[in-house]
Amino acid sequence: RYYMLAMVAIGLIAYVYKTLLGSFVLRRYKYSVEKSELVADNIIRVVLRPYNQRMSFTPGQFVYMRLFDLNGKPMDGWHPFSVSSSSTEPYLELCIKNLGDFTERLLNLGPGMDVEIEGACGRFSYVNYQSRDQVWIAGGIGISPFLSMLKDLPDQGYRVYLFYTVSTASEFVSTEVLNMLAMQKQNSVRIIPFATDQQGRHLTIEDIETLSGALTGKDFYLCGPAPMMDSLRKQLKAKGVPGAHIHTEEFAML
Repeated sequence: RYYMLAMVAIGLIAYVYKTLLGSFVLRRYKYSVEKSELVADNIIRVVLRPYNQRMSFTPGQFVYMRLFDLNGKPMDGWHPFSVSSSSTEPYLELCIKNLGDFTERLLNLGPGMDVEIEGACGRFSYVNYQSRDQVWIAGGIGISPFLSMLKDLPDQGYRVYLFYTVSTASEFVSTEVLNMLAMQKQNSVRIIPFATDQQGRHLTIEDIETLSGALTGKDFYLCGPAPMMDSLRKQLKAKGVPGAHIHTEEFAML
């Protein structure tokens, strides 16, 4: 009973925060569509330019977006997406998996169409935790916040292993960008792609430990399908990694 009451209370707080207080707590920005394209299996890349003020954000954060029709009226509700561009770039880039009617419409966005952005939200970022010895684990479209983090990651001072796992190799996104960043930041990051269909199994903590070394003292960042994150979180805890060193993207406001 208490568990259910707590869940209801959390839901009500989230509703009030987002729906009733969102316009006061979160800033909104008008952007114009520059490009919308299919870049991999069911993955859409949307590039947006600000009309006036550009939104500031921390690499790894997410935003809410809604579309407008040709008459300037909102077409849908708000939908959360991780930012994949650098916090210093003049445009805003989102990599989005096509999962339904809303994301399907993103492919039909033409240059000059309007969207509204609300945010930025969340604390899923390498800058928010103390350890500079980190393991990032991306599953599928979960690579989006890590793209943003990679672009901002200093060339020195960090030791990061990025494991990028997908079901099939055709799902890899932004491979050219990742390869370029790996070369530019070779003193701070190593990127390890892992395609389940090629390996014949899912990525495990044993794989991660073999390639990145001892787990002790590291911070772990997980973003991807919920079953993947749940499985890896349990495996990490079974290896003795404290929960405080495991960070997951849950699209939480704070």
